[in-house]
Amino acid sequence: MALLLREWEEQVDLQDPDAVRAVLRKCAREGNDLDSDHQVMGYKIGHIEERIDLLSPAPGPEALAIATVVPWAEHFDNRHVRCATGRLKEEEQKVARAWAENPRLNWRQAPPLVDEDVAMGERVRRKLLRLGDDIVRRAKAQIPEVN
Repeated sequence: MALLLREWEEQVDLQDPDAVRAVLRKCAREGNDLDSDHQVMGYKIGHIEERIDLLSPAPGPEALAIATVVPWAEHFDNRHVRCATGRLKEEEQKVARAWAENPRLNWRQAPPLVDEDVAMGERVRRKLLRLGDDIVRRAKAQIPEVN
């Protein structure tokens, strides 16, 4: 709260880091709360009601355009997941994507959604496990042991 209101800046020499820490600790101990009588940049501070459903915004046109151009395996933030999904064949990626995007499905239910054999689901699951084990093994090999 003190950082938002910035009132503490008038109480201390901003060039002295120890004094700044002391003032911020003092503000924290005072238990400043977010009441509607406070303002931040001219706007009153309000409280969000409990159990309110904050939906994330729908993907914009840029996200939809990128999704059509960039392969599915390249959409992941984690490089290890990108590596594992990128090593799947095209039909295996379809099954993995159907399974990943439908949380209620198991591996036997995902293949029919993309016109693949039911047994393909179990093969893809086992392949992803093997690829994951391989990635973990390689990562461990790069970390030097500390004795």
